[in-house]
Amino acid sequence: MSDETMTRPGADMRRDRIRPARPGDARACEAIAHAAYAKYVPRMAKKPSPLFYDYDKVVAEGFTHVWEQDGAVVAMVTLIPREDHLLLRNLVVLPQFQGKGIGRVFMAFAEDQALGHGLARIHLWTNEAMSENVPYYEALGYAVRERAVVDGYSRIFMAKAL
Repeated sequence: MSDETMTRPGADMRRDRIRPARPGDARACEAIAHAAYAKYVPRMAKKPSPLFYDYDKVVAEGFTHVWEQDGAVVAMVTLIPREDHLLLRNLVVLPQFQGKGIGRVFMAFAEDQALGHGLARIHLWTNEAMSENVPYYEALGYAVRERAVVDGYSRIFMAKAL
């Protein structure tokens, strides 16, 4: 597989690894969140909010998709349709799979999901302490809408028009 295929968002051979999360995936989703957010915990006054989620409920809501590779769930994304936008609530990839294009494929998948729901915008937020996320999202066409403290978290709210 060429490097281009590995990193090109939306590569068909990669999309077939995305599937809706099933109840049995809840523990894997929780473990992925804890592993992926671990590097941020020392930077924050309060642990990231996804570390407090009840992943049984998150999966049961029906808005979470997982990335399965070699029979194991290695990444997840939660995309919630709202009245006028799609909310990207959480996207996490196991650290050993980061930098391989999974996040970009999930971001392209999010755009397809938004358009499939007739929504022309995607909203997301990141924590101010996760500063490297802002240029990543900006490179994908997202713009900062506002900064605010919500539930004790300094958040950066971003959006993209499709």
